[in-house]
Amino acid sequence: MGIVTNTTYKCDCCGRESHLKDFNDGAECGWSNITIKGNEGGLCYGGEWGGTNHNIEKFVCFDCSKKIRACITSIIDQIQLTNDEVNNGR
Repeated sequence: MGIVTNTTYKCDCCGRESHLKDFNDGAECGWSNITIKGNEGGLCYGGEWGGTNHNIEKFVCFDCSKKIRACITSIIDQIQLTNDEVNNGR
Protein backbone atom coordinates (compact mmCIF):
# COMPACT_ATOMS: atom_id res chain seq x y z
CA MET A 1 0.00 0.00 0.00
CA GLY A 2 1.29 3.47 -0.88
CA ILE A 3 0.55 6.97 0.27
CA VAL A 4 -0.55 9.50 -2.32
CA THR A 5 0.14 13.13 -1.49
CA ASN A 6 -1.60 15.94 -3.34
CA THR A 7 -0.12 19.41 -3.17
CA THR A 8 -2.49 22.32 -3.50
CA TYR A 9 -1.04 25.63 -4.69
CA LYS A 10 -2.87 28.79 -3.63
CA CYS A 11 -2.44 32.25 -5.13
CA ASP A 12 -1.57 34.70 -2.35
CA CYS A 13 -3.40 37.45 -4.25
CA CYS A 14 -6.78 36.10 -5.39
CA GLY A 15 -6.94 32.80 -3.49
CA ARG A 16 -7.22 30.59 -6.61
CA GLU A 17 -6.26 27.01 -5.82
CA SER A 18 -4.82 24.33 -8.10
CA HIS A 19 -3.09 20.98 -7.87
CA LEU A 20 -0.86 22.22 -10.71
CA LYS A 21 1.85 24.76 -9.79
CA ASP A 22 1.31 26.57 -13.11
CA PHE A 23 -2.48 26.84 -12.54
CA ASN A 24 -3.05 25.36 -16.03
CA ASP A 25 -6.68 25.88 -17.01
CA GLY A 26 -6.41 24.34 -20.47
CA ALA A 27 -5.95 27.70 -22.18
CA GLU A 28 -3.36 29.53 -20.07
CA CYS A 29 -0.83 28.66 -17.44
CA GLY A 30 1.90 30.28 -15.40
CA TRP A 31 2.87 31.61 -12.01
CA SER A 32 5.22 34.12 -10.41
CA ASN A 33 7.06 34.65 -7.18
CA ILE A 34 6.82 38.33 -6.33
CA THR A 35 9.52 39.50 -3.90
CA ILE A 36 10.18 42.96 -2.53
CA LYS A 37 13.08 43.26 -0.10
CA GLY A 38 14.76 46.31 1.31
CA ASN A 39 14.98 48.79 4.10
CA GLU A 40 14.27 52.41 4.77
CA GLY A 41 15.36 54.70 7.55
CA GLY A 42 16.08 58.18 8.64
CA LEU A 43 17.76 60.40 11.16
CA CYS A 44 15.80 60.75 14.40
CA TYR A 45 15.54 63.84 16.60
CA GLY A 46 18.25 62.64 18.97
CA GLY A 47 20.74 62.14 16.16
CA GLU A 48 20.29 58.37 16.07
CA TRP A 49 19.40 56.50 12.92
CA GLY A 50 16.28 54.34 12.86
CA GLY A 51 14.38 52.41 10.28
CA THR A 52 12.69 49.23 9.21
CA ASN A 53 13.42 46.28 6.99
CA HIS A 54 10.81 44.75 4.74
CA ASN A 55 10.62 41.38 3.08
CA ILE A 56 7.45 40.65 1.11
CA GLU A 57 7.17 37.36 -0.76
CA LYS A 58 4.03 36.26 -2.63
CA PHE A 59 3.20 33.31 -4.88
CA VAL A 60 0.67 34.34 -7.54
CA CYS A 61 -1.26 32.71 -10.39
CA PHE A 62 -0.90 33.77 -14.02
CA ASP A 63 -3.93 36.10 -13.93
CA CYS A 64 -2.60 38.02 -10.95
CA SER A 65 0.93 37.89 -12.32
CA LYS A 66 -0.20 39.67 -15.51
CA LYS A 67 -2.05 42.34 -13.51
CA ILE A 68 0.86 42.93 -11.12
CA ARG A 69 3.38 43.06 -13.98
CA ALA A 70 1.26 45.65 -15.84
CA CYS A 71 0.85 47.73 -12.67
CA ILE A 72 4.56 47.67 -11.78
CA THR A 73 5.55 48.46 -15.37
CA SER A 74 3.17 51.43 -15.36
CA ILE A 75 4.54 52.73 -12.05
CA ILE A 76 8.15 52.41 -13.23
CA ASP A 77 7.28 54.20 -16.49
CA GLN A 78 5.65 57.04 -14.52
CA ILE A 79 8.68 57.38 -12.24
CA GLN A 80 11.05 57.44 -15.21
CA LEU A 81 8.91 60.04 -16.98
CA THR A 82 8.87 62.23 -13.86
CA ASN A 83 12.63 61.86 -13.45
CA ASP A 84 13.17 62.71 -17.12
CA GLU A 85 11.03 65.85 -16.74
CA VAL A 86 12.98 66.93 -13.64
CA ASN A 87 16.32 66.23 -15.30
CA ASN A 88 15.27 68.15 -18.41
CA GLY A 89 14.12 71.18 -16.37
CA ARG A 90 10.38 70.86 -16.99
